[in-house]
Amino acid sequence: MFKGRFIYYAAGVLIAGIIIAGLITAIISSIAGLIVLFMLTVPGLLYVINKQKEGLNNKKREKAIFIHKPGFTRY
Repeated sequence: MFKGRFIYYAAGVLIAGIIIAGLITAIISSIAGLIVLFMLTVPGLLYVINKQKEGLNNKKREKAIFIHKPGFTRY
């Protein structure tokens, strides 16, 4: 499902969600912690999946024609 660096992003989202939900569970209640867990991990994983579909790098798609002047001269 996840490939390359996106494996680490997904693992980071899961670990962060579990840690924050654990803190909320200890401070407030277990139901609030469970809600926070789902509210953090599901959108985070959906974001990582979306970024993986877009590609590894942020690429611009220009629809123009570019004319470059040669940077060399003949002797």
